[in-house]
Amino acid sequence: MNPIEQFNELNQQFSLDFTEGTRQGSIGLEFTNNSIYKAKANFVDGSVSNSITNTFNGQSSAVNSTYNSVQYGHTRIFCNKAQITGLSIDLGISASTNDPSNARNIIIDSKFLKQFPRLKKFYFRLYAYNSSYTYLKGKVTGDWSDNFSAEMEYFEMPSVDYPNSTAAFNLNNIPSNSKLQYLALGGYAPAAANSNVTVSGDLSNIPTSCTTVILGSDRSGTTNSVSGAIPNWVTYFSRIGRNTITADVSQLNNNLQYLSVSGNNSLFGNLKSFPLCTNFNVQGNNTISGTIQLMPVCTYFSVMSSNCNISGLLNNDINLPNAETINVTGISMLSGVIKTSSKITTLNIAGNNQIEGLELLSNCTSFTLQGNNTISGNPFQYLPKARTIILQGNNTVNTYTSRTYPTMSRFILQGLAELDQAKVDMLLKDLSEAEWAIGVTICTIRGNCSTPSATGKNYASIIASKGSGVIVSVN
Repeated sequence: MNPIEQFNELNQQFSLDFTEGTRQGSIGLEFTNNSIYKAKANFVDGSVSNSITNTFNGQSSAVNSTYNSVQYGHTRIFCNKAQITGLSIDLGISASTNDPSNARNIIIDSKFLKQFPRLKKFYFRLYAYNSSYTYLKGKVTGDWSDNFSAEMEYFEMPSVDYPNSTAAFNLNNIPSNSKLQYLALGGYAPAAANSNVTVSGDLSNIPTSCTTVILGSDRSGTTNSVSGAIPNWVTYFSRIGRNTITADVSQLNNNLQYLSVSGNNSLFGNLKSFPLCTNFNVQGNNTISGTIQLMPVCTYFSVMSSNCNISGLLNNDINLPNAETINVTGISMLSGVIKTSSKITTLNIAGNNQIEGLELLSNCTSFTLQGNNTISGNPFQYLPKARTIILQGNNTVNTYTSRTYPTMSRFILQGLAELDQAKVDMLLKDLSEAEWAIGVTICTIRGNCSTPSATGKNYASIIASKGSGVIVSVN
């Protein structure tokens, strides 16, 4: 092979700008033919690698150099840039302490992509544990869609939150003949706040080849928005921020695996079964209705929109057998009994629901039930690990059996609860023997419950003394 076709150190190179200082430089490459094309690197600290392993996996780079101290300058990669098809730059995470020795201060603009005419896969990560630290001088700039070729198949920038960065991406600039399959401009919800790429444009520009769309969250102070309908060929979609996204959920892909949307979106239509969906999270101005359908592998189910009207039996044991989190609010009118589950850790049902019974939730740590529920008897026996218990609505809790509690954050019993004085005293005694979390915590026993006796009031005082933030309220 002609050595100039391989690479020429004078004109076949690209550099990474670390003139503001870095402790790390990581890169991975993939070529049209990894058996032929090779690369070597002169790192910012002066070290040399004569062979960069030709690997791209979108998560970790093939060469990861960590320096003993902050180094200043450029890392230069010598190779045939025209043959690069995959490029990964992973600078990791700046540590949680305000220590300049943790810097990963790369300076990079979207024009960087123009050097690689055959690039199909690109991964970039620059994450600040605390973006307020003054030593974070790196910055990612430019609209990365301006240099987005039709050949790009995989594009991921999961964390771009250094304070001087102004990275943007306009969906309207995606080429009409794009071969894109995977687009991630942020992390997964709720970690999407880790990314600050300013995303805008209409979802109609997502090509039919692209089944994963992760659009992250808004950068503080920006006015960007994402609009349009979620394409029905997308099976993985996440966006947190200012949106006017629409979608008929009944028309979403039957193979939907992940959905997380918040903002001013307006999803509508009846729920349907999504047999492969593990996460269904919808917030905003939505009008979703219908009954909860079978989602056998879903671990996170949350429809928290004021206008949503989900009705029918909850049937969590049948429709959501693997759910760990269930949140349903709005004007929903769920009914039935919350069935036994060892999977549920968080349950929050509000709105106009009419839940009338509760069975054992052995691992539930946060339980909130509001609305028109008519739970009676002693529901606390079914919540052995709950640190937050909020029971309001039309409940008629009228009995209580002594038990022990874990470290508590909130205990609120209101509604039509009607514990007599002896039961109120017993409940206060048990809660006084528990530890209470540091910070603002609440213990409320009201409704139609009796006023505690002098002894009960003493227990209430003990609870209030558990920490500076414990607020106790009784009749």
